[in-house]
Amino acid sequence: PVGGTYKTLSEVEPRIAINATNTPGDNDGTPSVFKITVAGSYYLPANVTVASGRIGIEIEASPVTIDLRGFVVHGQPGAGDGIGSSLSFGTGAMIIRNGSITNCANGIMANQPNTVIEGIAVDDSVGWGIYAGSSAVVSHCVVSGGESGIRVGFNSNVLDCAVSNTAAVGITTYNGSTVTNCSSFGNGTLGISAGIGNTIAGCSGDNNLTDGISTGNGCTITGCSANSNHNSGLFVSFYCSAFDCTVTSNGFDGIAAGQGCQLRGNTCNGNGTDPAGGAGIHVTATDCRLEGNVCNQNDRGIDIDFAGNLVIRNSCAGNTTDWDIVANNVVGPIIDRRAPASAAVVGFSFAGSLGSIDPNANFSY
Repeated sequence: PVGGTYKTLSEVEPRIAINATNTPGDNDGTPSVFKITVAGSYYLPANVTVASGRIGIEIEASPVTIDLRGFVVHGQPGAGDGIGSSLSFGTGAMIIRNGSITNCANGIMANQPNTVIEGIAVDDSVGWGIYAGSSAVVSHCVVSGGESGIRVGFNSNVLDCAVSNTAAVGITTYNGSTVTNCSSFGNGTLGISAGIGNTIAGCSGDNNLTDGISTGNGCTITGCSANSNHNSGLFVSFYCSAFDCTVTSNGFDGIAAGQGCQLRGNTCNGNGTDPAGGAGIHVTATDCRLEGNVCNQNDRGIDIDFAGNLVIRNSCAGNTTDWDIVANNVVGPIIDRRAPASAAVVGFSFAGSLGSIDPNANFSY
């Protein structure tokens, strides 16, 4: 005869349910609806309502994994954090995933290191949507409304996230972090604020009240876009690199760069829409290299305020002023080809209409 193949309940669902029996809350200095005091894997079996002055799910153990299973942690007026950790800085290791948090003081407050937060949607937090410590990974999350969006500490990763319509900064990172494939739209100050030595790739910062993407020193920005921000599209500090980015219709500069930056292959169109004006690329220090950038229809195409920069192989068209470069910079020939350059080309050969064979020439056209 065939033998029994059943599994015990603990084998079917080996995790611990977050409920009044397994994880009762308390009324100590940080009152909570539910409180996790033992390390382990937990799941949410139903929506949670967070009353005024309470934390929804308080974490006081490590390591911990919490699966919200698509349920909602919903705060009533005056509610505390949706999910909050009382662990001290320097301890940690937790995973929080798969659910929604609305109308809480902070959506997730996890200041300790080594936190993974994924698949979380946060709406209308009073403070931060998601706040994580160092060495964190925040992925596939959405934050909208509230004061600020996503914040991570040193050496963290933020990827595939979207933040919109917060009152302050959309995404904030500290030194040594990476932001990949994220969007930050319509925020009250910066779209993305990056610390020292960050890498930002494939991101967008649009329609923010100050800059789209702003960085500390030594950052690399590749393949990003920053459009229709009130101030600048990209604001990069010292010794940064910006490659293959597109910045359009920003109030001030498309790209504003400090000392020692490399700006290559960027497309900067229609910037300087504010009455004060701006440039496609604006260099405000020395030792920068501008190569192969396209600056069209800006108030000023390329604007360099200090000596000691290198300007080669760029092109400008349709700007109020194509070039505004102070003395004592190293500049490839600037060829004015704004007049019709050639008749139609039909056939198998054409002598060319560039007007220069210098490989480092810049062009107005």
